[in-house]
Amino acid sequence: MTSSKAMTAVAVEGWKWIEVALDLPYGYSHGLRSLSGDPAPMTDDEGAAHAELLGEYRALEGDYMGQDEMPDEVDTRLGVLEAAMEKIETQPVIYHPTEIGRAGAFVTLDRYGALAVYRGYDHLTSDDSIEYGIIANEYTFTEGGRRFG
Repeated sequence: MTSSKAMTAVAVEGWKWIEVALDLPYGYSHGLRSLSGDPAPMTDDEGAAHAELLGEYRALEGDYMGQDEMPDEVDTRLGVLEAAMEKIETQPVIYHPTEIGRAGAFVTLDRYGALAVYRGYDHLTSDDSIEYGIIANEYTFTEGGRRFG
């Protein structure tokens, strides 16, 4: 997916702002509040696949528990099972629609060159953030401006 397609896909989600960069600078999220969301629930198929992988993983691990060495092919298989389970466990995060309307996302490339989207950052200059005095790091944002503590 190209960066413009990714930006369009992220924009359809309703984020207030989207920043696209090939590489995000160190500290790009400093001073931003990271929104908390809930992971999307697994589908029945994903749950069944995860349970099957976990069962095989535990069976292999149990067969070689207490032994000093594990055969390379078993160790490799355990690594493959771990990676497959992690892929299933990594679910998209669901944010509240109100938060999406005042926060944004970063679209960039990860260290392997794959497209990465980091969602759910509030600049804390939105009306809701100012009105409710939401705190990020050591600063409080109020109508009077930024105050320490």
